[in-house]
Amino acid sequence: MSLTSYWFDLLFGLISAALLAYCRCLSNKIKKYHKMLEERNREDIEDLIEEKLKKIYEELGIDENKFDAIKERYKYKLVRSCEEYLEKGYMTPDEYSALSELWKTYHDLGGNSQGEDYYHRTEKLPIHEEKGETN
Repeated sequence: MSLTSYWFDLLFGLISAALLAYCRCLSNKIKKYHKMLEERNREDIEDLIEEKLKKIYEELGIDENKFDAIKERYKYKLVRSCEEYLEKGYMTPDEYSALSELWKTYHDLGGNSQGEDYYHRTEKLPIHEEKGETN
């Protein structure tokens, strides 16, 4: 290998390493930029939803605090029902139907993941008639 070839390979390797480091730096900056955009868009969407909800509350004559209180009552009833069925170890078909309706209403009101976690654990319970027969 000639000295010129050696220097050429060394120079090419150094340039390649520098370009690779620069590309990684650009990639990290692009990822940060995308994350910032996603966060900003999420905040913008949350603000827009909040603004629309306030208009809906006003049009319907609903006090936002009363709405939150109603949602909390559904959450309380959902969690208490789930705890009862989990302790019992099964549900009757009527209990399952009532729990599903309670969950649907709570979820439609914008219920959070705590109620969802309880519901999904409870819905896995076996369904039995009161006499102990399995459906």
